[in-house]
Amino acid sequence: MGGDVDEVNGDVNDGVSDIEVVTLLSMAIVDHVCVVDDQVITQAVGEGNVGGSRRCDPAQLKALLSALPEFCTKAGGSSANVARALAAGFGVRVGLVGARGSDEWGALFAASLRRANVNVDRVRQL
Repeated sequence: MGGDVDEVNGDVNDGVSDIEVVTLLSMAIVDHVCVVDDQVITQAVGEGNVGGSRRCDPAQLKALLSALPEFCTKAGGSSANVARALAAGFGVRVGLVGARGSDEWGALFAASLRRANVNVDRVRQL
């Protein structure tokens, strides 16, 4: 992963060495956020299962999102949320280490964090 060499002191500017905090990404998660009434939630996840999160396959996700009038999509998960908050909210130089998918959601995950000034150079695309 080379980088530019600072001609004054010979340091390599690799974009990573100036990071103050590193967060470890165990799973790249994308959150889809919307406002719906209780009936829509119960229909989607079943009675008594409201709250929290659950995995779904691409077909289920497409069906759920296409039934919504409007939603917002962002990189999520605790380590990504902490990294974004530190970088965007407090100006801390943060790097994220882990892996993401090679699909459009993985690309969205990385782009969302880059926009928040999180260094994702060490997030490997699978």
